[in-house]
Formats: sequence, C-alpha cells, structure tokens
Amino acid sequence: MSPENVLFLNFGLHSLAFGFLGWLLLSCLIRDALRRSVSAMMAILFSVGGPWLVSSLPPLGGGRDMPALTALHQTLDSGWSIVIRQEMSPATSTQTITPDVSNFVRYGDRWMFWLKWICLSGTVILLFRHLWQTVRIVVWRRGLRKPTPEEIESIPQALRGKPLAVFHHPGTPCVVGWFRPLIAVPASSFGTLTARQWHWLVLHEEEHLRGRDTLVSWFLECARSVLWWNPFIHALIECHARAREEICDAAAVREAGGNKDYAEFLLSWVRACHPMAGVMPMAQSRPAQRLRGRLTALVEARPIRHRLGVIFLLACTAGAVIGPLLIASIGLAVSTDSAAAQPVKSASLPGENSSLFTRTYVVSPNILSSPSNPANKVTPREFLESKGIPFPKHAMAIFQTNTSHLQVTNTLANLEKTRQVLNTASMIQPQVYFVTRFIQADRFFGIHGAVLDNKSAAALIANVSQKAGIDVLSAPRVTTKMGQRAVVEVGHFNPANPEQLVGIRQELVPSKAAGGKVFIDTKSSFGLEPGEKLISSKFSLPKDWSQVKVYTRNGRAELASGETLVQNLQVGGKQMTLLIAATALLPDGTETSHFEEVANVRWPVQVGSDIPYEPGAAPIEQNTSPRIADKKVFLSVAVADVPEVSQLAASLGWDGKEKVEPDRLLGVLDSHLNGQFLVTGVLTEAQFSLVMRALGKQQGASIVALPGGAVENGKEAVFHLPENLGGQPFAVTPRVWADGYTIDLNVAPPSLDHAPKKAVTTAVTIWPSQTLILGGYLREVKDQGRLIFVTASLIEENGKATQ
Repeated sequence: MSPENVLFLNFGLHSLAFGFLGWLLLSCLIRDALRRSVSAMMAILFSVGGPWLVSSLPPLGGGRDMPALTALHQTLDSGWSIVIRQEMSPATSTQTITPDVSNFVRYGDRWMFWLKWICLSGTVILLFRHLWQTVRIVVWRRGLRKPTPEEIESIPQALRGKPLAVFHHPGTPCVVGWFRPLIAVPASSFGTLTARQWHWLVLHEEEHLRGRDTLVSWFLECARSVLWWNPFIHALIECHARAREEICDAAAVREAGGNKDYAEFLLSWVRACHPMAGVMPMAQSRPAQRLRGRLTALVEARPIRHRLGVIFLLACTAGAVIGPLLIASIGLAVSTDSAAAQPVKSASLPGENSSLFTRTYVVSPNILSSPSNPANKVTPREFLESKGIPFPKHAMAIFQTNTSHLQVTNTLANLEKTRQVLNTASMIQPQVYFVTRFIQADRFFGIHGAVLDNKSAAALIANVSQKAGIDVLSAPRVTTKMGQRAVVEVGHFNPANPEQLVGIRQELVPSKAAGGKVFIDTKSSFGLEPGEKLISSKFSLPKDWSQVKVYTRNGRAELASGETLVQNLQVGGKQMTLLIAATALLPDGTETSHFEEVANVRWPVQVGSDIPYEPGAAPIEQNTSPRIADKKVFLSVAVADVPEVSQLAASLGWDGKEKVEPDRLLGVLDSHLNGQFLVTGVLTEAQFSLVMRALGKQQGASIVALPGGAVENGKEAVFHLPENLGGQPFAVTPRVWADGYTIDLNVAPPSLDHAPKKAVTTAVTIWPSQTLILGGYLREVKDQGRLIFVTASLIEENGKATQ
C-alpha cells in the first residue's frame, strides 16, 4: 500500500481515536456543564488537528517498524501498532500476518481510491449544505427589524438597551449573527410575555452572546462537514451544545429564579418551530435528548461552576501532552527504509529476499528519452532514481525495447511509487504536421534561417502567388511523431546510388525543445537533368544518370506550432525559397498552439502482478499484454471520385474553425500535376464521418469500398483499384510500435496515368481508427479529383479490437 494511502488511513484512525477518548472521558468522568463544554471543544479540536500533530512526530517504525517517541510511548507501541510490512520472510509471515491482511496490503490501493472518493464526496456535499445555510442566515438576519417604540415600552426598563431584533414569522427566540450577533424575538412576544419571562429570555440569550456561541457553532458545523464519517464528532458536538444550553439556563434562573417555572417557559416555546435552520433557538424539541437533559438539570437544580479550576486546567494540559503520544501508538506503518537499512545479504538463507518483488509495467517506448533529445536515452534505473525511487541492494530495473516492458525489482512501497511515476511520465506528445512550399523565382524571398509566424507566411505566399514568373509548388503534407523521420519522395532514384535522383526528396525529423517548441532537422534534395532550370511536375527517367545534378540543403531550426522556417537554395538557374511549416496535432487530429506533452491524454500503462524475487533467477516474462508480433492491423479502404473538389472543400468545416482549402484536401505538388496520388493528411473518426457525409450529399460523387482485411504486423498489404477506376495496385505496410498503440503506415500510392515510373512514397504515423487520405487530380482540370481513404484499426490475435 502506498504511503499516501497509509497516511489517509492513519488520519481517519487517529481522528476516531481522539474522538472516542474524548467522548469516553465526558461520559464517565465529567459532570459539570462548564467543564463538559470545554472538554468537548478540546476533543473536537484534537479530532480535527490531532492526526496532523501525530504525523509530525518522529516517523512510525523508528527504524524498527514500530512507533518510537518517548519512553512512555515505547511501552505501549508493541501491542497497539499495526505494521504493514514489505520485508517478511515466509517463516515469520505465517505467524505475524494472515492471508486476509496480506490481501489488504497488496490490494489496498484499489479500494482506497473508492474510500477516498466517498469521503471527499460527502465532505463536499455537506460543505455546500453548510454554505447554503450560512447564506440563508445572512439574508434572514438582514430582514430583521428593530423594535418599534411601542414594543420597547412593553418590555422591562432594564432590558431596553439590549441588542434586540424582531421577526414576524412564528418561531422561538434565538441568537443570530457571528461577528455582531443579535437576539431575535418573534413580534408576538411583545405584550404577551411577563417581565419575569423577558428576563429569562434575555439572560439566556446574553449568555450565548458572551460565549460567542454562534461563531463557535459555525466552526463546529465545518468540522462536522469535514469529519462527517466520525460518529464521535457528532456526539461531541451534541455534548458541547447541551452543555452550553445548560450553562445559559443556569445563568437565566440564577438571577430571575424559578427553576420549575423556567422549565415550563421553555416547554411553551417547543411547539413553535423556528423558520430558519442553522440559528440557535432558545428551545426546540429536536434532539429530544438535549431538551430532556436541560429539563432534568433544571428540576434537579444542578450547580454550574463559574471557574474551571486549577486542577482541571492541569489535567487538560497533561491530557494534551499524553493524549497524542497515546494515540500515536495506534496506527498503520509501512516500512520503506528497512530494505535499504537491512538489505539482503546472502542468497543462501531461505526466504531472506522475499521482501523484494518483481513487477512488469507496459509503458510508452520513448518514456526513457531525454526531453530535449529523444535519441538520448537514460537507463531505467537512472530515470526512476531521478524521480525519487530508491534502489536497495539487489533491486534493479530492466527495459525491453522490443516489447516496451519495464521490469522493476524493488520493495512493494517503491513499486507503488514507480507506478505513480510512470503514470505521470507517460504522457502523449503531439504529432507534427508538416506543410512545405517551394517558391521558384529570380530572387529569394525572406532571409535564410528566418522563422515566420502564421500570418507573415500566409501574406508572403499570397503575395508571390499573384506575380508573373514565379512558381509556387506544394509538397505532399505528412504527419510524423517526435524523433521519427518523415520522408517525402517524388520522382525517380538511381538504383546504384540512392542519393541521386530526378525530382524531390525531403527528410524532416522533429525533436522536442523547451518552451513548447520543436527542433526541426531538414534535408531537402532537388535533382535536375542537364538543361533543366525549373523543378517540373513531370519527371521522366533520365538517359544518363551521370549528368543529373543534385542540389541539397540541410538545416535546423526551433519552431513553435504554426511557425514557418525559411530556407534559400540555388537550384539550376532559379532561386529556390523553401517554406517549411510545422503544426502540433493532438491525438484527436485537432491543432494545438504548443508542442508540450498532452497532459489529459496518457499512454495506457499496464501493470503486472507482483512476483517474489529470487536471487539468480532468470528475468520474469509476464503476459501483461499480447506480444506486439501477435497484433494485427485491420485495413479498410474506400475510394471516392469527386467531380468538383472546390465544392466539396467549401462544404467541409476543418476542426470547426475554417473551411478546407482544396490543396489541403488534395495536397499536390503542382496545380497541373496529374496522374499521381499523394498523401495529404490524417483524419480522426469524427472528421472522416464528416467527409463521408459531405461526399454522400455531393451530386456526381461516387464512393467504392474495397475489400479490407487483417494484416500481420510488418507485412505488406496490396490493394487494387476497381477496373472501372483503372485497376492499379498500391501497397500499404503497417508497423505497430512497441507500445502496442502507435501505427506507422508506409504507403506506395498507385499511379493514375498507368505510369508506374512516377511514385510518391511516404511514412505516416497514426493512432488506431484514424484515417489516412491519399488524393490526386484525374485530369488537367484541377477540380476533378479522386480520394483514397485508408483506415487502420488494431486487433489482437484472438480477433478482438484493441482498446
């Protein structure tokens, strides 16, 4: 069980113990009302604050797994402490702990969550109720009025300067207000009560005013709301309230006399129910036990002390010192230091290493990466020790990269801390959505290495696209993860030298930077045949590869989400300006303004069972999740012909913020490029449904679903377009990451003009149930297009979908 849960249980146990001890003393030893009220208040204060006082004392265990505070404490702890151990040999475990207690220790954290939730829910509800009553009392007090001159004349002369207020509803006299309290009386009291009854009423309520009972009552209700589960708190609050009423009754009859007549006067008010809950009425029938106790005290004429007395004060001081020491002897203790203080010394003694357990966690594959550089890995032990997890002798941590399993051998308390650390650290990082544009002109636009914001980049593109002699080209959009290389290739490559090409090759590698930004490493290559001055949309296979010239530009920059990197490169006879924009995408496909970790979306960290550690044993393999190799990817494909792409784009809302531009829906290399499918983006389930509904409503659009199927991890799946759509094949290779959740799709789209020499290959990272879009134009007319949707879902070996 985690130390936090043990602390929570100790708080409840100590609060109950303080309340029980106070209630026991009040019930058995104290009879005087004044002393009972003071003792009840002390017991309530210790029930609320005593557990914190006990937790500030020297830690439970004192190095011996049991409380050790003072000599008196040590004489009590051996029989009162309940110790939850994680260091226990089989020989001693059968004598000191039962299987039920063992289950309590091992599975306590599971039901402790619900216990905390119930306690917190009850506290919140009662605090809101208390707040509502407080507001009602404030409003009701403001509605009270001062007595009229005629009403003042009807009361005794000695009482005319008292803080009286009048209300017109039926009810009993009461005290209302916290900082400037008043005595509220019903209007029917004037002219009906005798002078003696007025004296009883005012003297009783004045004693409440002198003791600031309204303010004390408000704080007691707060304590009742917080410790509503403690029955002794309710009993102590009732005991305090009864004692205070007896003190006020004694103050009334001490000067006005007539105990029995005063008791009948109280009974006359019982029938009148007070209209406002939360005030302090002079008499009420509920709880009946309080009224019965008051009447008994009046009839018996019990004396009330005016002073507490020196002996009582000394006894209270002694109790305030001894009580916490006594209560601290009762509690739960989890030994977290014993494994480090008394490590396992030898493997020869049976059961000596039973305090260490091995637990397997299935975590994110990049959880051990450095925040600034995913390629810079740290060891599992270094990572956990940096988070405050101690490693005693024989403790270890092993990370299996092929299965993303983290095996930790440590004490139960440290294993629970490890689980909490992994849950906090296993947060998803946004994907990076790249959009690259090339500007071919007689000059450069922008300074090399400059970073433009979204508005500046849009203004630049709008400006150059309207000028003659300038060509603006767009590369296929691609989505990738932190630390993963995204490659866009358009053209032909020399089989003998992969670095030589005719066309375009762009490599983009993002890595996390500080301040919500991302580092972008770029490598852009442009290959031209002799005599070519421009990057053409149609690439033919060269006759002589030795004559092909390749221009390359490398770069590195730090970008925020939505910013654009400017790079300049001399290509042939033209000046080439590259605009590389990077945008952060959340798992649901929506854009976000930073590249920080997504705090509200976490990796599905799975936890295996605890297996006792044995020295020299082989690493334990646990089936906490199916092996990655056993997982399959179900690919479903749909093809749609769109007669008017601009009309479809205008009818779609992208992320609910903007209309989809045709080039974003059918991202192409050039406006006149045809015959090629290009990867254009990734849609979530909701976005895919939106596109399908729009296609279904568009006149002339046709949708064809291809036969889908399950593909083994890392295997290639080949799909064929229908014969009426050309019949060309295209290949999709899914690869599941070691986390068992992320999917890399390597796509070789088909050709639309039956020219297999034209090809665009790219790798896109998606999450399960997301849809990859391939787009291309069918003819020279830009508005005639075709879309291919590839949806990937994870399934297990047994055929069930992965959650």
